[in-house]
Amino acid sequence: MKSRLHGFVIYKQKVRDNMMVVKVFTQENGLQSFWFRPKKGQRPLHGMDEISFIDFGDQREHLHWMKEVELQNPFHQMDAHPAKAASVLFMQEVLYRLLEENDANPPLYFFLQEIMGQLQSEVDVSLIHFVFLIGLMRSAGCCPVPPLQDPHWFGMEAGEFGFHTPPTKCISRENHQLKAFIALLKGDYEELRAAEMLNADRRQLLKALIDYLFIQQHKINQIRSLDIYYELFHA
Repeated sequence: MKSRLHGFVIYKQKVRDNMMVVKVFTQENGLQSFWFRPKKGQRPLHGMDEISFIDFGDQREHLHWMKEVELQNPFHQMDAHPAKAASVLFMQEVLYRLLEENDANPPLYFFLQEIMGQLQSEVDVSLIHFVFLIGLMRSAGCCPVPPLQDPHWFGMEAGEFGFHTPPTKCISRENHQLKAFIALLKGDYEELRAAEMLNADRRQLLKALIDYLFIQQHKINQIRSLDIYYELFHA
């Protein structure tokens, strides 16, 4: 059985000689794993590369082969830009931790096309991590609606804004974190850039959004690439 698929490279691991296992988030079938043996002189696959390829195999095989790989949208000079390279690593790790095998999600696929194009074209990518996480929330169906009133907190487990006594896990009004979160939900990035947040508060907000996303997906937050982000953006 042969079919041409399109997808983003999420993970790769060399197993022996020149053969590797590659996890690809495909437009057609969601996350899938493939055997892959690159041809001599072929450009190595990088995380978040968008590719098209032939899915070669039959239903009796647990892993199919990925062949005739074509790079769809080459990202020039990404490795030469440390902040962009760190952003790619962050996106790759979050997706690897969250995505389930064979769970198709076309809206998420098109969002990844959009966010990767934004990462490539824009000079200032200091907010790209936040934009990426809000997009993931929308695709996962757990993105809260911006409140009409000025709330006191946002509850991580219930996924709701509220008043009075806050729950244990929440984003509060202290240090402008709640205001910044609401600005993100509204797409008001200029307000977020102008917010009087200390780097430590921005760091805590980013971690809180990751925690919320993983809580809603019933998974444990094990993201390690944030340390690189904090160092590069002095967050």
